[in-house]
Amino acid sequence: MTSLLSPDHQEWYEERAAIMFYDGRLSREQAEAEALRCAIDFFGLDDPPSAPSPAYLDGLRPYQADAVQATLAALQEGHHPVITLPTGAGKSHCIAALAAAVAGRVLVVTHRKELVRQDHAKHAGDDAGIYSAGLKQRDLDSRVLYAGVNSIYQRMSLLQETGDFDAIIVDECHRISPPDEPSMYGTVFEACPNAKRIGLSATPYRLMSGAVWGPDRWFSMCSADVAIADLTPEYLAPLVGVLTAADIDVSAVRTRAGDFVVSDLSQVACEEDVVEGACDEICTLAAQRKKWLVFCVDKIHTRLVHAALVKRGIAAEWLTEDRETARDHLVTNFHAGAYRALVNCEILTTGLDVPDIDCIVLLRPSQSKGLIVQMLGRGCRQAPGKTDALVLDCAGNLERHVPLDGVPVLIKSPARDIADEERERLAQAERERLARHSRTASAIDPMARCAGGTQRYRVTHMSYRVVRSKKADVDMLLATYVCPERMPHTLVQFVCLEHAGYPGQKAQEWCARRAIPAQYWTTARQTLHYLQQHTMNCPAQILVEEDTKWPRVKMEYFVIDS
Repeated sequence: MTSLLSPDHQEWYEERAAIMFYDGRLSREQAEAEALRCAIDFFGLDDPPSAPSPAYLDGLRPYQADAVQATLAALQEGHHPVITLPTGAGKSHCIAALAAAVAGRVLVVTHRKELVRQDHAKHAGDDAGIYSAGLKQRDLDSRVLYAGVNSIYQRMSLLQETGDFDAIIVDECHRISPPDEPSMYGTVFEACPNAKRIGLSATPYRLMSGAVWGPDRWFSMCSADVAIADLTPEYLAPLVGVLTAADIDVSAVRTRAGDFVVSDLSQVACEEDVVEGACDEICTLAAQRKKWLVFCVDKIHTRLVHAALVKRGIAAEWLTEDRETARDHLVTNFHAGAYRALVNCEILTTGLDVPDIDCIVLLRPSQSKGLIVQMLGRGCRQAPGKTDALVLDCAGNLERHVPLDGVPVLIKSPARDIADEERERLAQAERERLARHSRTASAIDPMARCAGGTQRYRVTHMSYRVVRSKKADVDMLLATYVCPERMPHTLVQFVCLEHAGYPGQKAQEWCARRAIPAQYWTTARQTLHYLQQHTMNCPAQILVEEDTKWPRVKMEYFVIDS
């Protein structure tokens, strides 16, 4: 391109490029390109023919091409980048382009054989092979190797005999633990210390440790971040969220490692009236939908929901880890329309490519936003005749994780509207009853007037989670007391360990009453971790001040005299 320039033009161009580069605004390549454009404009030269796009960008959508180019630029700057692309946005195409563009040997690794097969199928060249025990293929010689992490993490030396890997691309990189935690992916990375690392995920963050990139992570930055809303409706099917009347009550469910305890969830989700009520509403609201994908809590819940749907005349199958060997067969038949509903737990959140799914049913409450996004993503792919995907939330997830990318519309089902009105009527009646009780008690008992409308309640158990104080910009521990005789049955208290002064002192006293060692009082998350790992003293009763703007726990009774 610079051949268009005369010696005088060349000198002008080089000086201009040097100024742009040395003032720190642009890289050398960017400065030279900008200076050349300026020289062509300034001297009135004919525009040079545009350079053809690299072959590895052929067939990519604009956002995919942008993501690939941004990632290659990040690699040149010494980064280990992550690409964020929604489910259905074509991560496999980006992986194929990156594998073609990166010089040397490339290892593409993921956790499921289905993803290995899908990613390999998008590779355009004949220089790619598969190493996967599940797929019964063990290629060692190809320049680009698509592999399952379970198959290779103990065999890296064997794979490296024909040459070390220059780059490692990880599909679904949110499954990678931080470097200070042992993992199969960490073993692979350590075996190739000089390899460039690239990650791709729709949800590149972990429940307890946050984003998968950062100074103490395997990846250093995010090179491209594409949201569902950016691709709807041109490339992805819109999602329409519906809040159902059927709702799984998690008020008494414990949390561990940042999410609900599955055994506790199962107890409430498997109650007959909960299962039957949810299936009644699903069959009504999804009557016009062709393919339903249902997410359940555990194996038992999956079988109960499947049986309830079949009882209502719905052609359905179920899939849990007990039927993992039948996964391919079940998914193939589901794709072909052999049955309307596929009910599963913890199996089909990734690696499922059935574009005409037009109804997602959430029967599994979760505090993991990433897990919910993965579930919703199964409905985002476009298909002939498909205008959108209905999301029936029977577990409160859409409200729990607001705002949720790609679900701009929250609609209440007619039954939910009626249920909400009834709950509000009962709550108002209870507030009026408590007010009357308080007035009567004050008239009869002078001590009641001094107590400020306090009530004493029995506590059956407690749960804990960490929330962020917007005002103070620090974490707080949110403690929930479950009191069966109270309406509503739960009461929350903020434990402000990271606040200074009086709130921090009260928080320390709260920890001391539960026999939590002082070294765990530093942060809310540290205290939560200790609470999740140990059995704590739980108060038998609490004294609550009810007639204030917000009910307040005034005293805890850990031992009640008989």
